[in-house]
Amino acid sequence: YSGAKVHQWQYVGQPNQIFELTRVKDDWYKIVSTNSKKCLEFTASDSQHVGSILHQSDFTGANNQLFQFKLTDDNQSFYIQNKQLQMVLDVAGVSYDNGAALQSWSYGGGDNQRFILVKYANALSLNKKELPTPILSLLAEEKNKYRFN
Repeated sequence: YSGAKVHQWQYVGQPNQIFELTRVKDDWYKIVSTNSKKCLEFTASDSQHVGSILHQSDFTGANNQLFQFKLTDDNQSFYIQNKQLQMVLDVAGVSYDNGAALQSWSYGGGDNQRFILVKYANALSLNKKELPTPILSLLAEEKNKYRFN
């Protein structure tokens, strides 16, 4: 439903852990849940607000729903920047726990801001406990490889 918060969870192979990325303009993408068909966004009124909680809503094309994927220095993971806030996705509290919120934060380069993209087709053959995921499911690059959903 619109307004549902987005959080990380151990990968269990469910549709709510799969996201589709679609280029909207230039290098900006919308991120859509294949389960709810809602896109990820920060609240539009949270301009320049550190700690704004990520949630899902119907796509309108507004800047608070557009994200850019920037390769980190390890050349394997990305930080994901929101166009409106000019802040990145961040696992709150540098948490490894199921249910930890995804929020906006200034880029600091920590593991709680690094994400790996895994194509859905590549994930189908992997054991659910290994790491994988689908058409571009997003994975917080943390010690236990937890995904957000």
